Amino acid sequence: MSHVKPGDPERVPFAHYSYYRAVVFRWERLRIFYNLALLIVMFGTILLYSGPFATSSFTSYVLYRAFQANILFFAGHITDLVISWAGFGSRVVTGTLFALGTLLSAFLTFAAVGMYVLVQGD
Repeated sequence: MSHVKPGDPERVPFAHYSYYRAVVFRWERLRIFYNLALLIVMFGTILLYSGPFATSSFTSYVLYRAFQANILFFAGHITDLVISWAGFGSRVVTGTLFALGTLLSAFLTFAAVGMYVLVQGD
C-alpha cells in the first residue's frame, strides 16, 4: 500500500482488507510485549514501596486493572487502522503508537499500583 497516496481512489479500505488484517495481527503480537512491560512496572512499583502486598484483595485489584489495560490496548488497533485507512499507515506509525501507548500505560500502572500500596500502608 506504499504506492497509494492520500486522496487516491485506490485506497478504499475494503479493497485492501488483507493489509488491515496484517495491522491487527501486528498489534496482537505487540500485546505480549505490552503485558510484559506492564508486569515489570507493576513489580518494580511494589519493590519500590517494599511491602508484602500478595493479598487476595491486591491480586483481584491487579487482575481488574490488567483487564482494563488490555481493553484499552485496542485503542492502538483502532487508531492505526484509521491512520492506515487515511493512507498514512506504516510500521513506523505502528511502532510510534505502541511506544507512546505503552509509556502512558506504564505511567498509569505505576500510579495505580502506587496508590493502592500507599492506601494499604495507612
